Amino acid sequence: ALWHPQPFWKFLGTSILTGLAIGIGFVLLVVPGIIAAIFFMFSTVIVIDRNLGPIEAMKESIRIGRGYRWSLLGLLALLVLIALAGVLALFVGLLVAVPVTTLAFIHAYRVLSGTDGRAPLPMDAKLAA
Repeated sequence: ALWHPQPFWKFLGTSILTGLAIGIGFVLLVVPGIIAAIFFMFSTVIVIDRNLGPIEAMKESIRIGRGYRWSLLGLLALLVLIALAGVLALFVGLLVAVPVTTLAFIHAYRVLSGTDGRAPLPMDAKLAA
């Protein structure tokens, strides 16, 4: 089930759509690009986590972030600063910065989506319980 290509195509479609939305926003002005980035920042994670299609994932990303826009902007700015610090440390700092920023990003998604942090039980464990 892990190697089935359907989630990949959904992930690729979501990546292309969010990239286009953010790119068009940056071409129009910088501020609409930043707003689009905040709106759609969790879209690709939602595709993997919930197996939704690209449009549904983008709508769900907007729904999850509603009411937390300023906090998400602060998180996004902090993640960019951490990545820049990794680049300034002669790119070796990226070995630390990338995992730290990824974990912070996924933690923010899990908190905002209401996931309690526990992994679901595999089917065998559910039958035994």
